[in-house]
Amino acid sequence: MGDRTVGIGFHITGPDLGNGYAFNFTASQTFNVFEGTDNNWQPVNPSMTTFQQTGSLQPNHNQFHIEMAGDRYRVWANGQQLADFTDTSRKKGSLML
Repeated sequence: MGDRTVGIGFHITGPDLGNGYAFNFTASQTFNVFEGTDNNWQPVNPSMTTFQQTGSLQPNHNQFHIEMAGDRYRVWANGQQLADFTDTSRKKGSLML
């Protein structure tokens, strides 16, 4: 996979699918979470301007759990929670790989 980024989108909407959230990760065991509006994607946490290193991501096989409950969003990779944030602006949308 090299340095490619793979993403899991959730609450994705819009004609070009450029609105919602994305959990992006790499085989180098890095990740970040983005919010998209009109296909302009920015980190959910403004202080996380780069991808974050974590030992919970594996280069070849990962199991993810994404929880969307009301305005709270949480993401786990291989049993370790990597993201937890709230946002009241998005109430619906699709899950995408």
